[in-house]
Amino acid sequence: MKWKALISISINTLSLLGMGLFTNTQTVSAVKNNIFLPGNIHIYDHKGRVTKKVFRKKQELTYTSIKSIKKQEFYRIGKNKYIKSNSVFRINQAEHKKPNQNANKYDTTKNAASLMDFISSDTSLTSAQREEAQKAANLLRTGEIVDHTPTGDKSWGKPSWFDECVSLGDKSDSTNALNIKATLISLERVNKERAAVGINELKVSPTSTAISMIDADYQKKFEFDHPLHYGYRFNRENLSLGSGEPVGMWMTEKNDWLWNVNKNPSLAPFEFSPNWRDKDYDDAILGLNGYKTAGHYTNLVDKTYRVMGLARIIDIEFNYGSYNATSQGEDGAISVAQYKNLVNEWLEK
Repeated sequence: MKWKALISISINTLSLLGMGLFTNTQTVSAVKNNIFLPGNIHIYDHKGRVTKKVFRKKQELTYTSIKSIKKQEFYRIGKNKYIKSNSVFRINQAEHKKPNQNANKYDTTKNAASLMDFISSDTSLTSAQREEAQKAANLLRTGEIVDHTPTGDKSWGKPSWFDECVSLGDKSDSTNALNIKATLISLERVNKERAAVGINELKVSPTSTAISMIDADYQKKFEFDHPLHYGYRFNRENLSLGSGEPVGMWMTEKNDWLWNVNKNPSLAPFEFSPNWRDKDYDDAILGLNGYKTAGHYTNLVDKTYRVMGLARIIDIEFNYGSYNATSQGEDGAISVAQYKNLVNEWLEK
């Protein structure tokens, strides 16, 4: 199985990997329309020709209009200055704000490792579920995985950036109590969307959850991208950046998938089952060669998956989300309802 990684940004932003095409210039209010530049962004002129000007640092800018040039969408940021929209993130200023700190009624010194300890001590769970939770607790504390499989042990050592990025229980870390609580609605949303199209629900994998947390934390220090460190059981990953709920963001790509199928009907059978050997399928999920990006959606509704993990960071300037899913590891996984109950018990403990 090929491992595929995908990135998305909020429902109020534009996809990093693929865009729909605008046919007309759209004038907008400058006050409400900012973009975030992740660095190394080229400036183009009004004819779509690249200039020598490059924004090399991360920064926010205001754009005044959206324009289609040679079937490519651009943001106008000044006189004869344009930026390709698929290289930056659009920010909705109405939602671009920090959460109400007074809403925190939970002890944020609690962290995901202690949650996994709590789960591993629950005698109502199977030995496989408890062992998986303890493995996740160790992963969160050390950055290391040892995976025992019928074909032998596999291990992943601590990434070089782990200590710099992961700070258990910190107010801006995916492992704090508020951020763990925030994932519950997203986990339920995944299964709601899967049920709507008649495919199996996913269980929560403690290890995939820990990986999602670590990968979300990675975004705080480095470029918005996949760390690609843990090759755990062929898991595939979605990332998000923005103020919206991440599953809702990724589901907006369903329309892009339908657009791709209309363009190429041979893709239709692969909506719920990936076909990595088909080049058109690869192009359609990644938004290449005239297709629109749809891979975040297909990752959510892949019927071959059995377990998932989710992480969110909601208390920093740019909210991050990370979703990992895999077809393996079901024995140690927990239903979403079970996981939700365990999280709430732990929070109230």
